[in-house]
Amino acid sequence: MPNHLGRYAVRAAALLCCASTLSAGEAQPDSSTIVVTAPRPAEPDRSPPPTEADPGAWLRQVPGFSAIRMGGAGLDPVLRGQSGSRLRVETDGACPQGACPNRMDPPMTYAPAGATELRVVVGGLSLRSPGAVAGTIQLDRTTSRFTRAEPVRASVQGRYDGNGQRGSAAVDAAVGVPDGFLRGSFLAARSGDYSDGQGRTVPSRSRLVKGGGTVGWTPSGNTRLEVAYDATAARDTAYPGAGMDSPSSDGQVGRVRFSQQGLGLLGRLALDLYATNVQHEMDNYSLRTQTGMAMRAPSTSETSGGRIVAESRPGQVAWAVGLDADDLQQEARRYSGATPASATTLQSVLWPDVRQTRIGGFVEGAWSVDRFTCTAALRLDQVESRANAARVDPPGAALSPDALYRMYYGESATARSETLVGALVRLDHRWSASTLTLAAARTQRAADPTERFLAANGSPASNRWIGDPSLTAETHYQVQARYEWRQAEQDHLGGEVWLDRVSDFIRRDRARAQTGILSNDQASIYRPAEVILAGAGIDTAWTIRPGLVAGGDAGWTWGEERGNHAALPQIPPLSGRVFLRWHATETLATSAIGRGALRQGRVDADPASGSALDAGPTPAWAVLDLAVTWRLSATGELAVGVDNLTDQNYAEHLNKPNAFDTTVQRVYEPGRSWWGSVNLRF
Repeated sequence: MPNHLGRYAVRAAALLCCASTLSAGEAQPDSSTIVVTAPRPAEPDRSPPPTEADPGAWLRQVPGFSAIRMGGAGLDPVLRGQSGSRLRVETDGACPQGACPNRMDPPMTYAPAGATELRVVVGGLSLRSPGAVAGTIQLDRTTSRFTRAEPVRASVQGRYDGNGQRGSAAVDAAVGVPDGFLRGSFLAARSGDYSDGQGRTVPSRSRLVKGGGTVGWTPSGNTRLEVAYDATAARDTAYPGAGMDSPSSDGQVGRVRFSQQGLGLLGRLALDLYATNVQHEMDNYSLRTQTGMAMRAPSTSETSGGRIVAESRPGQVAWAVGLDADDLQQEARRYSGATPASATTLQSVLWPDVRQTRIGGFVEGAWSVDRFTCTAALRLDQVESRANAARVDPPGAALSPDALYRMYYGESATARSETLVGALVRLDHRWSASTLTLAAARTQRAADPTERFLAANGSPASNRWIGDPSLTAETHYQVQARYEWRQAEQDHLGGEVWLDRVSDFIRRDRARAQTGILSNDQASIYRPAEVILAGAGIDTAWTIRPGLVAGGDAGWTWGEERGNHAALPQIPPLSGRVFLRWHATETLATSAIGRGALRQGRVDADPASGSALDAGPTPAWAVLDLAVTWRLSATGELAVGVDNLTDQNYAEHLNKPNAFDTTVQRVYEPGRSWWGSVNLRF
């Protein structure tokens, strides 16, 4: 492990040492957890392929999720109309944070190669993860204990898409004995610019390499210790939905995981420690024709933290108690010059050496009687934020972060400490093949470093983007209900409704001299707002006859600001999928998947009255994907297919405006693409 990773691991351990008698555990299986074992709803019996170089694109196929497309890579997931730091991402127990203030590299960019299990814990159904008001995404790479009869496991996977010449390959291999194992994972992916449904080129090229290794100690079925290191290197990634591209982005993640079961009354004890380091570079000249001044913005993001956990189930009562901590440091500066070689003049202190530290804990109890389980939980977090370089003053007309904060909010970047309190009550009723879940929760989230401290100069002023150091934590009051019926392995029917009333919602807007905003120049700013989010969803699969399965899912979200009834930005329209899958023989299967969305006309697209984060209304669209899969043997399969069969020209509503081609409104999705894949297991 590199020195800086070791240093942060030690820091995380220091934060946790005071909690040696407390712990937190993984949630018991329940309706708050979705275990996704397929890249698409049409393939519920297959594991997700590690060759999916962009986990955000994979997650887009999960019912309830959308994603923000800025380019060909780095799709940013959205759940229930909420994204960014409202969604907590955990990869093998670590919580990496991207280093781009504009989220070119969302946290899932640094997920390890070989991850095969995705869990989504919906916000308001659990308090075990801090700040996860929308939910928690857990992407894990699990390694079951070896036996002497099975000393080696390996898989080789590859995929090629014709549109954009996108190719990826992955190798995952492990050797072990009952007492321990060694595992290595590697992924390489490369893509060119794809074409949309009208044959227009969408800059989307990228190169990606991931690799890592794990050493495990498993002396018994109850004891496990893992030490792992993973690295990600991305090069020449184009983003048509941004004013810059990324020549390079590198991330390293180190982690230690320990778990012990069978501890009598204590039950289970688990410990996670992690440290991450991300270095990101973006500019406006390496991958595109320079217009105006040359700009480049190197940035770094370093995180460390951990969680100590314990849970038990003595009789009808289950309990869990835990403590966790995170330490985040982010710094980004933007430089300008007439040419790339002279882009050395400081233009903005984007992240002014921001430090955000959180330590918190929860206690949870569940009482089961007959088919009812009642759960109650409390969570407490202490969050401290500060900006150490807020007074750095760029030369010329550019302003320091403090000067920008005072210009728009009348505040300087003073250190801030907040206490966040969460509470949850939940009832689960199980009978026969059905489950009904009712839940009410209060959750809180502190402003992230971008919302609180971003300080981007710009000319004209409408090109500025300024965080607010005085923001208070947003508070979510959530109620929801979910019903699920499941029979056999595939047949199921699920539905949910939910409501989220938010106080002090941290809303990005334009400066128009609103209450608390001192300027009227349409700069991008943040302000607190009272909002309502609501939605509903349904998902189903049904075996029509042996070998023939049909189903689909649909989701709807509504978001508006209370009082003025203004539409919230980046709210997806009613959208969904339908599928039909036919196992023609034991070795041959075919599938057809229809994807689509209705028109979204409730938008926030006018900078004179809103944030203009939406590019405008989005027309309805529908596409058809086809696939054929041959099972080569018990340990391999070959698949071919076509996505967007009819070559529809469409863009999903959350896609970014196209900065490369101003003749089109958004970054459009790929047109027709023929593909093939192979999956071999040894």
